Amino acid sequence: MERPKINYVAVLVVAFVQFILGAVWYSPILFGNKWMQLTGITMEMASKISPWKAYGLTFLAYLALSWILVHALSYAKARTPMEGAMVGFWNWFGFVATIMGITNRYQLQPWALWAVDSGYQLVNFILGGIILTMWHKKLWEEEEAM
Repeated sequence: MERPKINYVAVLVVAFVQFILGAVWYSPILFGNKWMQLTGITMEMASKISPWKAYGLTFLAYLALSWILVHALSYAKARTPMEGAMVGFWNWFGFVATIMGITNRYQLQPWALWAVDSGYQLVNFILGGIILTMWHKKLWEEEEAM
């Protein structure tokens, strides 16, 4: 199977959208306070983390995630937003929800923490699948016509 054509701007945009979603998701507006309560992390502890390292690594991780998701969407031949959402969902379910669930159990963490963290990733994967499918649809259709 040939490598899919990739719109690098779309990959960058999706990584940025996922990064911003994380900022909102883990803010006091949504689940930030609950997440801190569930993890036991305090504001004092959080203030000791280098934001440049944390944000930089997070953004690089979302670039990688977007890059891989483009491949999954291409191989699945997802061409509609709903198909993109389904590919995002199944990748989340197969690779994120399961692994985070296992880790959660062995670390004796509450299921509520799994719900907050994996819920964020669920939204990321579905949203990423939708955006990337819409952005790449024309590229992939041209590729198939050749």
